Amino acid sequence: MAQMSPELGSSSADRALRMVTVLSAEVAALRERLAVLEMVGERKGLIGREEIERFRPEDEEGRRLRGYRSGLIDRVFGALRANPGEAE
Repeated sequence: MAQMSPELGSSSADRALRMVTVLSAEVAALRERLAVLEMVGERKGLIGREEIERFRPEDEEGRRLRGYRSGLIDRVFGALRANPGEAE
């Protein structure tokens, strides 16, 4: 079995780097938005972090959340495809 070398410039290393970059950008953006929403909610007395932690989605909300998760997974792992344009 041939070993894969993660040399910079190799197509597999490039795709893996794209995947990590896409995932990092997604995580950073989502964390920032979540932090802002929590701060605004607390500042206005609308919702506390405890309420967010206790939240359980109803059926349609659960479907929406699963759709978000599935889209993220498709975009992140899509970066590993041979054609980078397929990741979008």
